[in-house]
Amino acid sequence: MVEVQDRPANETLRQGGFDAMRLEVGMRVQLFLRRDLKAVQHFSSLIGYVKDEYLLVKMPFENGAPVLLHDGEQVTVRVFTGTAICSFNSTVLRSFFNPFFYMHLSFPEVIQKNNLRKAVRVRVRIPGQVQIPMGNGLTSAASVTLANISTHGALIESEFEIGTVADRLALSFTAAGTATIDETDINTDIVIRNVNIRHAGRGEDGNTHLYGVQFADLEPAHRAALANLIYAELLSNRQSIV
Repeated sequence: MVEVQDRPANETLRQGGFDAMRLEVGMRVQLFLRRDLKAVQHFSSLIGYVKDEYLLVKMPFENGAPVLLHDGEQVTVRVFTGTAICSFNSTVLRSFFNPFFYMHLSFPEVIQKNNLRKAVRVRVRIPGQVQIPMGNGLTSAASVTLANISTHGALIESEFEIGTVADRLALSFTAAGTATIDETDINTDIVIRNVNIRHAGRGEDGNTHLYGVQFADLEPAHRAALANLIYAELLSNRQSIV
């Protein structure tokens, strides 16, 4: 579930560095603007890009109204990939207003990449459901809770035993959205990597089974949704880091 990085903590990426960010459509982006001689931040999401030409980004909204960026305006873009925080300077090439509200940003020439030593995990309380194979193509559904999560895996809590190490199960849950990004229903296979048990304390009904799981074949859009969720948690509460 935790991937150790052997890259340097900070890198400056130039030619070919864009691919190293592994950006996905729908990924949350943080925009820093210069307004009234001070930096102002807003959040938006990546619609797409044409490599070496431009990025397509939704125009940010605040209090239900679009934040208008004008052609030629300078902006700093920051994204969280799950294992790194990347930032680069860009220029608004063209803004498109009502009814679509999006903009073309210049393609990054130099990218500052801050590699994190591990895939960041944050504390959450997300209800989910696992499908447990019962043989003959049959499965049994069990309700679980995701207690922490990264873009690579999660810690699952369950009232009942759901499997043993190396078992492969199906997991479904919903990644919360933000003001600019819709919530995402995630369905993925998981592989159990470790098993533990938390014994009931005074006043508790029973033991809790703990499963460290790795996501298997997670779709790119779902990985982007998890990165968005984790980044939102990091911004709102640094104490949520596991």
